[in-house]
Amino acid sequence: MNHEILEKLKLKRKEIAEREGKKLFGGIVANTDRDYRGRWIYFDKSSKELRNDFSNWKDLIL
Repeated sequence: MNHEILEKLKLKRKEIAEREGKKLFGGIVANTDRDYRGRWIYFDKSSKELRNDFSNWKDLIL
């Protein structure tokens, strides 16, 4: 990964850590683009429902 992507990931982790007292969840979090310039989404359903696209994922609002 390049330096810019690592910095973006660090910022996201920091934002999440600062949200103390908020509801946390388990699941998979991903970005829709490989260069991390897309939207952040999450999947919290059964693995049986996982598809090869993001059609049944939800937007992650931070």
